[in-house]
Formats: sequence, C-alpha cells, structure tokens
Amino acid sequence: MTREADSSAAVAALQDKGLRWAVLTDSESPGLQGFGPDAKAVTPDMFVRLGSVSKLFVGAVCARLMAEGCLALETPLQGRVAVPSSCTGIRLQQLLSHQTGLRDALEAPDFRRVINRDVSVPVPKSAVLNASLAQPRDPRCARYANTNAILAAELCETVGETSFAAILERIFGCDGPLLQGPLPDPHPAGYRWGRGPGRIEYGTVLHEATHYDPSWAGAGGSMMARLRDLPESLRVAFETLQAAPEMDARYHWFAEKRHDWLCHAGDVPGFSCWAGYHTGSKRMIAVSAGLSWVPDLGNPAETLGRICADLHEEDWV
Repeated sequence: MTREADSSAAVAALQDKGLRWAVLTDSESPGLQGFGPDAKAVTPDMFVRLGSVSKLFVGAVCARLMAEGCLALETPLQGRVAVPSSCTGIRLQQLLSHQTGLRDALEAPDFRRVINRDVSVPVPKSAVLNASLAQPRDPRCARYANTNAILAAELCETVGETSFAAILERIFGCDGPLLQGPLPDPHPAGYRWGRGPGRIEYGTVLHEATHYDPSWAGAGGSMMARLRDLPESLRVAFETLQAAPEMDARYHWFAEKRHDWLCHAGDVPGFSCWAGYHTGSKRMIAVSAGLSWVPDLGNPAETLGRICADLHEEDWV
C-alpha cells in the first residue's frame, strides 16, 4: 500500500469515528487544506484550541526570557513559586524537559472525577497544582505532566513581574496565541467521545464539546489561536527554541525531536492540534481538528500531521 493510500485510509477511519473537520496550514502552501465533510466551513479567521501545543509557547517564552537575562536553566523553583518542600531541587531545566518526577493532576482520581463530571466547571489553577503536588514525587522518574508547563509559566511571571498572558503578547504580538478565556467568534464546532453532554470520560457517544471551561488546563494546554496566524506564531516559537544555546538532546523544551522535525501534539475536549517544524527546510505544518482523543485511533490532528510530514519527508518514522 502506498503512503497516499495509507493517508486516505487514516482519514476515512477518523471520519468513521466522527471527524467532521480538520484543516492543515502549511508554510509552503497558501490557504487551508481541509479534511472531513464540514471542512469547507472552516475559515482562516476562525479560532481553535491548541491543547498541549500550548507548551511550545511556554518553552519559547522561557527561551526569550533567558536570552534577556531574566531566567536561566539553573533558576530554582523554590523561593520563587509557592511549592511544598517536596519540590526542593527542581529547576527550570527539569520543568522544560519533564524531568521533575511530578505527577499530572489528571492522575489524581478525585481531580479527574471533577473534570470528567462537567467540562464547563471552572477549576482554579491552585486546585490543579494541589492535585499534582499532593501526589508522591519520584525525581528519578521522568514523566510528562501539564504541571511542569504550569509551573514554568509561574516562574516566568515571577521573573517577568507580570502575567504570563502579558509576556506572551509582548513576545508574539496581538496576532499570536491567546491564553484561556472563552473561544472567541468565529470558531468551528468541536466534538468528543463521552458518556454524556458534560462528561469527557471514555464512552461510546459523540457529543459536541465546543464550549468548555479551560481554566484547569492553565499554560499546559489552554491556549487558542486564529488559524491564519497559527503557522507564523508556531514558526517563531520553534525557531526561538531551536536558536536557544541550551537546546540539546536533554532539553527538548516540550518539543519532541524526530529526525529533522521538531513536533508536539495536544488535545482538549472537542479539539486536537499537532505542530511540526522541519529544521532543514524550515517548513511549518500545523493541523487542527474538531475532534479530541478518539478511542482506538488516538489524537486525530497528530495522525493527520504525521501523515503529511511522512508524505513530505522519507525518513519520518
């Protein structure tokens, strides 16, 4: 089977699971390439959720503040951010490379029940951090956790003496990503699998999940962006990370390195996103989809993004 046939089969499988739309923005091709029956209704002026692709911007902000001399990989968390004594020894470099051993708040059953029960309930950042920091920490165990990005953003706020949203706007401008808040108009509909209209746990029924409260995701996954602005914002983020002198095999700044690509994926109720940057050609690919994690198929945007990268690059695995 050819890679083009694999691509068609993957798109068909996603549509069978409920994908109504997905769009690919490509720095080499103007406009949006659409997938799914509702894709034609999605325009460049629409806003979408980024999920954990938000972490790329957290890393880029850290890199910029380091270049300005406000921050360093060795900057300690304790004394600058209110954390328990169990966090002794955590520095920025551990946060950026997910080497803290901290558990994600979503691993705490009580916290997860709150989120699963109602996607529209506001959950303060303090509740997210408390749920994470109350769990046993194993400094020897690297694990991916939204908490790392949230704490890195709090560290940026301390050294920058302003809100993370204000730092984000200063670096990326008003056309860059936005932090939290309701999804602005115009925006496409988003869908997710679950047990009921307000519940995001695994189930067998597809529900619209366009509107939910992103407060619990914090800087770990609650950013949003206009589709037409997304490729340039991501390009700036990736190139800022790539240019950081501290970037090496240990510190991926939330960006996974795969051959000549830097990439990251994310999803939130109703939406998924994938971003890839080819370090040789400087090609920027971003895929946004109106469907979050799919049973048996995973992240829809990541599936499509890897296909597009594979069609572009022989050595993508």
